Amino acid sequence: MQTRQQLSGSNYLTTSYTYDDYNRPYSSKTDGQPIVYTAVQSPDEQAPDNAVMQIVSASDGTPTQKVYQDKLGCVLRTAYCN
Repeated sequence: MQTRQQLSGSNYLTTSYTYDDYNRPYSSKTDGQPIVYTAVQSPDEQAPDNAVMQIVSASDGTPTQKVYQDKLGCVLRTAYCN
């Protein structure tokens, strides 16, 4: 899937998305930016007790981000690591 956002006149910003077999976002690529990869995983040992999943996002030049969510999709904790 691809989106285009008009910045001005004939200038557009294009973002491309890919999805995994379960139709979850896997990667996104915006013109002039590194690709951002996303993975939905089982919670690790650092997760809060009621977390049922963690979503990890990684990209060149930025810290890796882990978002822990409960069964309702509420964010319980966000962690960043280099």
